[in-house]
Amino acid sequence: MGPYPPHTYDHNYRIEVFALRQAPGTSIGIFDQPNNYTNTVNQLNNADGGNNIIGRGHIIGKYKYGDNNL
Repeated sequence: MGPYPPHTYDHNYRIEVFALRQAPGTSIGIFDQPNNYTNTVNQLNNADGGNNIIGRGHIIGKYKYGDNNL
């Protein structure tokens, strides 16, 4: 299912990417439980001894309810 913003105002979607030295693998369990952004980033960075994140970037897209011109 695609974006489903509120009917009354535009909604921003943030997509963030990380460049990692080593893939975190499944052993750190990032996606096994509800998590907040800070904890997820810390777990990614601390995988394989720390300083695992070597770069990151993001893009923000705005979507308005009913916008079919994507």
